[in-house]
Amino acid sequence: MTGAAPSYIDYLTDLICRVSNDHHITFLSESGTRWIDNEQLLCFVEYLHEADRQQYLHAVANLDGHAFSRINARLKTKGGSYVWMEFTLIAMSAGNQIAICGRDISHWKTIEARLEQAAMYDPLTGLGNRSLLAKAIDDYIAVAKHNTSGFALLVLDLDGFKKVNDSLGHLAGDEILVEASRRLKGVLREQDLAIRMGGDEFVIILPGARTPAAVETVCIKILRAIEKPFLTDSGNLVHLSTSIGTSFYPTHAHELQSLLQCADSAMYAAKKQGKNCSKVYDPSSEGRHNIVTMESAMYAGIQQGEFYLEFQPLFDPSGDRMLGAETLMRWRSETFGSVSPATFIQVAETSGLIEYLGDWCLRASCHFLKRINLQNPEFKISVNVSSRQFQMPSFRSSLQRAVAEIEINPHNLILEITENSLMKDTMEVINTLDEIDALGVCVVLDDFGTGYSSLAYLSRFRLKALKVDKSFVDKIGVSKSDETICSAIISLAHALGMYCVAEGVETKEQLDFVASLGCNMIQGYLFGKPLAANALLDLIFQKAVA
Repeated sequence: MTGAAPSYIDYLTDLICRVSNDHHITFLSESGTRWIDNEQLLCFVEYLHEADRQQYLHAVANLDGHAFSRINARLKTKGGSYVWMEFTLIAMSAGNQIAICGRDISHWKTIEARLEQAAMYDPLTGLGNRSLLAKAIDDYIAVAKHNTSGFALLVLDLDGFKKVNDSLGHLAGDEILVEASRRLKGVLREQDLAIRMGGDEFVIILPGARTPAAVETVCIKILRAIEKPFLTDSGNLVHLSTSIGTSFYPTHAHELQSLLQCADSAMYAAKKQGKNCSKVYDPSSEGRHNIVTMESAMYAGIQQGEFYLEFQPLFDPSGDRMLGAETLMRWRSETFGSVSPATFIQVAETSGLIEYLGDWCLRASCHFLKRINLQNPEFKISVNVSSRQFQMPSFRSSLQRAVAEIEINPHNLILEITENSLMKDTMEVINTLDEIDALGVCVVLDDFGTGYSSLAYLSRFRLKALKVDKSFVDKIGVSKSDETICSAIISLAHALGMYCVAEGVETKEQLDFVASLGCNMIQGYLFGKPLAANALLDLIFQKAVA
């Protein structure tokens, strides 16, 4: 079964054998006897680790008469241990046999394992890093599902750490990070996991902890450990504290990124409370720690098409003629349900998503306008532009592209901006408004009277109309002062050559009042609630026929 003496081929590889179509070894090279006992040769599969057998059988099944395949598999040696080998499988033309050449790669596998292990740990502190966390969290979740338990994820950073790097240098900062890591490990159990995420941010996993009471003692120990003074090698005494945020699996989230976001939100709440304390994530709380998860939901909502548009009609004061409609962006979130624009627009502005959402809304509105103008050439569509979106350098070019590419009549497009949009960088605002005016697009000042209401805006900027805010219209017939404000806004608009829109008109009394003052356009539930695009088209068609 083996060669009588080593041949040159024995020096080229660590093992050569030939197997039959039923995988039984029919020949073994002299070098192969180092690994396999040649007294009783068995089926080659029997010498492979159980986890690698299917890989081998799959490779054999995919061989043809002129092909070869390579696999890495563990070979069981005479002593019962396993060694990593690279096997080259070659289909032999005669006898339906396969030649197998094996090369010992255990040394490379050892190096590879060491490199992988090193890649899982932070070289400065010796704690695990992001890669280890991502790998370990799957195991924690699998265990938690199996025994219906859970775990706590803590996010913390060092309050005031930036001042160390700024005043004492990064070397002193590194010394403090090393000492802080040592202190963290000192208060944790053997089964707990400590991770350095980067900078001065750390993550801790506490298996089995599912309630605030279960993590309270550990959090107190961490707070006390970090607030002890740090002494640098240069003799500087540094006082720091830490803020801790906690989330729980499966109570708050079911995967790593969401757990991190929840814990990070709670940590922010701890800092807001005064630092040097711990907080558990509260899904019902307001503020940034809800914004974090909402921002994540917005990204998902964009991908899943959760955002849509509705349109609220604009009528002449008689109510007989529909002059246009205002585009209203809506979001029905799988996570949060229906979210008000006042909430998600603010989140979009904070996260930078407003550029995408605003551009999408503008282009969708232009497409809809073009569709309506084929039947009603005078119909106008107004689009709200947030303050942040209006001030973006890309806004003007986005508007120009939309008008040119969709080929709308620009005079039928109205942009509604608020007074906040006019507050910063006056020359830039003037340039933007000049370019919009040159395009032929109208700009309306929305919610006039609720912000700074400086008359300087009206004289310096190219504005076509003022909108009377709903808060003033609501008080018509109730508050003489609000009626006076309504009257003043409408009169001011006309005196400056602008038209005026009253929004939030819901009663006949409100309509009669603003109509008597010559208000040009009416918007509100008295004439029509926001409609889906198809419903608005049906309404336009019905009125056109009538």
